[in-house]
Amino acid sequence: MHKLLPKDYERLFRFESIITCLHSELFFSQFKGRSPLLIYKNRIWESFINKKQKKAYLNEGLKLFSSKHNYSRYSRSFRQYIRYAKKKIIPKYSKEIKSLSKVEFLDLIEQFKKFSFFYGFTENFYHDLAFEMMQKNKTLRTNLKNLGYLKIEARKVLNKFIFKEGVYNNILLYFSNKYLSNKDDANYLYIDELTNLFSGVKINYKTIEQRKKCYAATKYNGRIFKFDYNSSLGLSNSFTVIENKNILKGAVANKGIAKGQVIIAPMLTDIKKVNQLKSKMRKGYILVAQSTTPELTPLIKKAAAIVTDQGGMLSHAAVISRELRIPCIVGTCIATRILKNGDLVEVDANKGIVHKL
Repeated sequence: MHKLLPKDYERLFRFESIITCLHSELFFSQFKGRSPLLIYKNRIWESFINKKQKKAYLNEGLKLFSSKHNYSRYSRSFRQYIRYAKKKIIPKYSKEIKSLSKVEFLDLIEQFKKFSFFYGFTENFYHDLAFEMMQKNKTLRTNLKNLGYLKIEARKVLNKFIFKEGVYNNILLYFSNKYLSNKDDANYLYIDELTNLFSGVKINYKTIEQRKKCYAATKYNGRIFKFDYNSSLGLSNSFTVIENKNILKGAVANKGIAKGQVIIAPMLTDIKKVNQLKSKMRKGYILVAQSTTPELTPLIKKAAAIVTDQGGMLSHAAVISRELRIPCIVGTCIATRILKNGDLVEVDANKGIVHKL
């Protein structure tokens, strides 16, 4: 595989949390061809998309959303999957798992890959070009409006899958308790390594301990390429560095200008934590988040504007900002890393600029 260079990539998503190797590998299912680069280091997970590949995804999305027939087939299939997940997967695996066979596990993996594939089309790297062109195309307007609501429903399923005490983590806890030394060891194994546990294949615990500190992966020629520890550290050093700045740029999701104090919202799906943050939230604050979820709606309703690290024109933050008619800038990549609670900022969502005052 050729050398990966930062100049060929742009930032995609970033999470300050333990993101497991299983989460990472399933994320690849959103992409065709060469997949993004994933880097995890010290509880921070970042993804980077190849710029040339992004253009191909945008064109593929435009083709899908321009077709009544193709989009109808996609949305119908995705809604059918969402109903299946809510009825069959989430109730069964959102609690402690007592037993799990190899056949059952592999079947679940295929179901998770299917969800990730469907969900991928709701992401900005598939729909932003279509969004730019929708004013001239009624079919695009209709399909993208539908996609916005579909994404919100799908995000509820995604949250049940990926967040703390969710489906993925319960499955991994089963593996750790049954086959491994520590309750978090399975978090740092990929699908093939987890599958091998059923056959009694021994695990290299040195690799697990290294991945707890740093791991990186991509997909090459249709297969997961796992970088070794030293290579992962090197990629982290070259790809994740940011410079401090007073002006941030992003994409305009809803126009307007607002000035206020920053309040940082981490990735939350815990209602108790949301309520704790709600008590600190004041009307007129600028809500800054990696991304927003339906659980943060009570905070958003008090915000004078929203600024996010990630997301596109149909992200939750973008859709709800248009519904509430408040300024919104998405895709700054680094807002939560540059801005701090209490900072005074001006959000110019006419130009897509956030000024730190």
